Amino acid sequence: MKISLGNGEKTLIISVVVCLMIMVVGYSFAYFTFGVTGTGGGSSATASTAKLPDVTFTGFSAALNLSNAYPGKSASNTFKISFNGNSVSTSEKVAISLNITSNGFKLCKDAGTGANGCDTSDTTPQLVATISGGGISGTQTIDLTGKTGNVLLATETISKETTYTVTVRFNESNKNQMHNAGKSFAGTIGVQFAA
Repeated sequence: MKISLGNGEKTLIISVVVCLMIMVVGYSFAYFTFGVTGTGGGSSATASTAKLPDVTFTGFSAALNLSNAYPGKSASNTFKISFNGNSVSTSEKVAISLNITSNGFKLCKDAGTGANGCDTSDTTPQLVATISGGGISGTQTIDLTGKTGNVLLATETISKETTYTVTVRFNESNKNQMHNAGKSFAGTIGVQFAA
C-alpha cells in the first residue's frame, strides 16, 4: 500500500523537523561553551559545560515593588547567587541590575512648576536604590529618579555563594515632596554574567 502526502502534510513534517533541529542546536549551544586558545604555531579548541548562575530570592520572587509611597518608605529583596549548586572552582564576574517597568518618581522641576507646592530647586534624588552584601564595601546608592529600563546596580566577581540585598526607598529630602506622594515603582532584579 502506497501512502501519498499532500503539500500541507509535507510542509507540516518539514516544519516539525526544522523545529526539532533548531531545538537541538539551541540546547547544545546553551549547554556547552566554546573557546579557542592559541598555542605556538597553531590553536586548540576546548568545550566545557557552561556555568550558569543560580539565583535564589527570599520570598521566591525577583520583583521589587513600592506602592502608595511616602518619604522614607522602602521595599527590599534579599537574594543569593551561586553556580551549578553552591560551589564554583573559579571566580565568575556577574552584573546585578534592576529592570524598571514602572517609575512614577520625578524631581519637582520635572513635575511642573511648583507642582503641589514643591521646591523646584530641590535636586535631592527622590527615589534611590541601595545594594549591599558580597564584596561591596558598605552600601552602594544609585539614583533611580525618573529612570526606566535596565539600570546596573553593581558588577561583582564572586567565587562562592554570595548574598545581596537591594532596597528601593522614597528618599527624604526635608522639603515638600507632595509631587511624589502616593507614587509607585515596579521592577525586577536581574543577574547575568558580565564581560
